[in-house]
Amino acid sequence: MIPFFGPYLAAKFGAGTAKAVSWGIISFTVVFALWRAYSAVYDRGVMHERAAWETKVERIVKARSDAAARAAINDARTVTKTDTKISNDRKEFDNATAHIPDRPLSDRQRARLDRELRSKAQR
Repeated sequence: MIPFFGPYLAAKFGAGTAKAVSWGIISFTVVFALWRAYSAVYDRGVMHERAAWETKVERIVKARSDAAARAAINDARTVTKTDTKISNDRKEFDNATAHIPDRPLSDRQRARLDRELRSKAQR
């Protein structure tokens, strides 16, 4: 029996009730201590798991930012190559067509163009 409450409970309710209440209090204390220990270990496990998760997230974010930086560099190279290719192709075309003399439209070509423009204007 619990020394402080035992005599009081035994005198008031009887020895059997006092014993049952004492065991109830002891059981509650043991269950509470076990629950508290489980909660402490669970919380520690959750914190450990969260730290591991945050580390993985940091690695993923770093990998994505590095990939984005590499993509930006590759895009800049591609744009430069494309611009250079376009200007080189334009120069090649200009050089290839430079010797062709400019000729005015013939009457037939002028009549076709006039007819096409008028039909588009009427639509």
